[in-house]
Amino acid sequence: MLKNIMFIINNLPMKKFILVLFLTLCSNYILFNAQEATDPIVQIEKNDEAKVRFGLHGMGSVDWLTPENQKKFLSGGVGIGYGWGPQLEFRLNKKTMLRTGFNLYSSHSSIDYSPEDLAFDSLYFFLDTDENYVDWDEAVSYENSVYDINSNYSIYHLKRREFRSSYVNIPLSIKMKTNEIGYFTYFGEVGTMFGFKTKSISNDQCIRMSIADSSGLISPTPSSNDIVNKSDIDFSRGTQPIRGALTVGFGAEYNFSGTTSLFFAGHFVYDFINTLRSDKREPFLRRYYNDNYDPVGAFSAMRSVRLSVGILF
Repeated sequence: MLKNIMFIINNLPMKKFILVLFLTLCSNYILFNAQEATDPIVQIEKNDEAKVRFGLHGMGSVDWLTPENQKKFLSGGVGIGYGWGPQLEFRLNKKTMLRTGFNLYSSHSSIDYSPEDLAFDSLYFFLDTDENYVDWDEAVSYENSVYDINSNYSIYHLKRREFRSSYVNIPLSIKMKTNEIGYFTYFGEVGTMFGFKTKSISNDQCIRMSIADSSGLISPTPSSNDIVNKSDIDFSRGTQPIRGALTVGFGAEYNFSGTTSLFFAGHFVYDFINTLRSDKREPFLRRYYNDNYDPVGAFSAMRSVRLSVGILF
């Protein structure tokens, strides 16, 4: 079921996706307002409702990457993300709020770089003795049609890579809500989110390779067929420094007393900025094709389904 939902989301054009989100949100907002006009238990909004509300929230998410070229790369499946932070709400009118704040967020996702059911060129990278990534141009020199490898570095064939990145996210959204129904207030919201990366590390599944030099051409061959794991490698230069996303969500608030409420919400987050660097800016990874090494980047963007719980004052 999850795979079917992810397939629909990943293959829906951006313009249609935004239109569907907008129409869905508007229709539910109209439904909420119609309900409050006829429901006998709807309470009149309090005159002393705060114009500015402060709150704290925590969240958990299911994250995955969607490669643009799925004939060459596949998503490695879903990962678990989490975060927390303060938020502010500014009342624009009786039923509309502007929500912002910031949160500290950690994401977890992966890419399958060598899926068995897809035919693609082998991908390689270098590590130094401390198991840090090495710029390809530093490890390999090419002059007069001859490759030269720095023997201080080890070369690996990449199979799968997991990413763990940390961000400071700043959301900005419009929150549209009903009047209080019983002790609950229901809301929908749509907006954007921008994030600034603070850290990115990777875990690689790979095969150690040996270099055979034949007439100036470098031909990697497996040292063994065993897959090895290389963990906690700094990958900050392999990912974008910022992220940008569209968000849409629904939720409810449970009023305790006055303006103090417990809230819970679900959001879908659709990143429109590539998470990984493009071919031209990828410093570490190369493909071996026709006796040459060409830059390669798994152009991919993040998708998330997020659940939040918090308190507003």
